[in-house]
Amino acid sequence: MPMIFNGSGSITGLSAGGLPDGSVQQTDLAAGVTGNGPAFAASGSSTVLTNSVMTAITFSAEISDTSDCFDPATGRFTPTVAGYYMFSGSINFGPTGTAGKGAALQKHPIGTGFAQAYFSTGDTGPWEGISLSGLTYLNGTTDYVILCGYIASGGPATVADANFSGFLARSA
Repeated sequence: MPMIFNGSGSITGLSAGGLPDGSVQQTDLAAGVTGNGPAFAASGSSTVLTNSVMTAITFSAEISDTSDCFDPATGRFTPTVAGYYMFSGSINFGPTGTAGKGAALQKHPIGTGFAQAYFSTGDTGPWEGISLSGLTYLNGTTDYVILCGYIASGGPATVADANFSGFLARSA
């Protein structure tokens, strides 16, 4: 029997238990959607960048790490759940006077960048920063992601500050 709304606030054709209670359980979500996947955030860095070398940023503070998948000493996020991950990162280059600054989110094998941002090689101003974000698939076993910094010339230069975070957006 179909449900009928009569306009006076009455509903006919509804059996007991026919309306949901409004709560959403993990099992109610569509396949492949997760609410408890790995997530992390880290900040602070004193990584030294040398000319023309893409360098992994290391971190001095791990703000959060829900599944113990982030290593601040190497700057690697290696999740144990396969899926699509969203990352964001920022690097503050400080008063370096270097030229050609850049940042990249690199996936293992290194060299597989999925997000990059660069200043032109003629830009040598102080206290410049780069922010970037990107989505990529990680297999949950051997894949990892790092935030990298780059300078073209004028180095070496020490990163003044950095932030890096990521989370599982959708399981595989």
